[in-house]
Amino acid sequence: MPVCPTRCSYCSFVSYSTPKLISLIPDYVSRLCRDLERTASVIRRKGLRVRTVYIGGGTPTILSESLLSKLLDTVASCIDFSSLEEYTLESGRPDTVTYEKLKIARDHGVDRVSINPQTLSDELLSEIGRYHTTDQFYSAFDTARKIGFKSINSDVIAGLPGDNFYNFSKTFDKLTELAPENLTVHTFCVKRSSSLNGQEEKVFSRDGGDTGKCLDYSQLRAYVESYYPYYMYRQKNTVGNYENVGWTKPGHEGYYNIYMMEEIHSIYAVGAGAVTKLVDQSRRGEAAGFGHNSDRIGEPPIKRLFMPKYPYEYLDCDEGSEQYERFFSQLMN
Repeated sequence: MPVCPTRCSYCSFVSYSTPKLISLIPDYVSRLCRDLERTASVIRRKGLRVRTVYIGGGTPTILSESLLSKLLDTVASCIDFSSLEEYTLESGRPDTVTYEKLKIARDHGVDRVSINPQTLSDELLSEIGRYHTTDQFYSAFDTARKIGFKSINSDVIAGLPGDNFYNFSKTFDKLTELAPENLTVHTFCVKRSSSLNGQEEKVFSRDGGDTGKCLDYSQLRAYVESYYPYYMYRQKNTVGNYENVGWTKPGHEGYYNIYMMEEIHSIYAVGAGAVTKLVDQSRRGEAAGFGHNSDRIGEPPIKRLFMPKYPYEYLDCDEGSEQYERFFSQLMN
């Protein structure tokens, strides 16, 4: 769902906040639902079962209650929930979260939500373009807790422009007091398509400043609060070349994160900018250098298929068009 109330200054995802695009959300959801149905049909015909569902963005909870219900109704009609291990809905922007929306999600089987402050400094939130308050985060988190989701994830970012160890450690202390089942600690990343790219001399330090100290503190505090790390990855151009780490309470690992990072199995994706990854389990060992199949030399063990990147392109790519049919033909192979 590539739409947000406002665009964060560090964001490089395909996500928009313009009134014109927001007005297209009903058409976008209708198209998304049709693609979900067709993709689910492919999955069934290939004899596969869905293990996780992840609805991300952008901000999926920007949808109205009726459109959110429509989307989740479609998922329910497409997926056999008996094999489902996890069902996540990103609710990352607290200013889009209401009791009614989260209740709809829970009633449709969602058992994991992400409610992300990134920082619990109102001044910093404004500076990075999020334009919600810490009070809104606390309210959204409390609502999710009352509704009874199995797992709540909260993200924070170390090394944000204008942040320091005192502010970060204060944020992390307040978050651990809430005891979300997952805590994801990101390192600020200077992404090419973000509005901050090229401004490092003005707003942040590529060498990391005290970011390393912030990350050390998060690790020590997480261990004290009975979290353990369950996935880690690095991105290009993170300040100080530091990493991103997912922390979890025992039994609350975010399975989708593991499957995505480790490329353990295929990921079927729909929507603007969505990337499907088809993993050939019989050939994953070859990628690590363990033998090869002489009949299939040159074929990668992972095939990536791309939906049109931008929402307007996605909506303009008519069903039945050559591009659209080619995508689903590749999906079947």
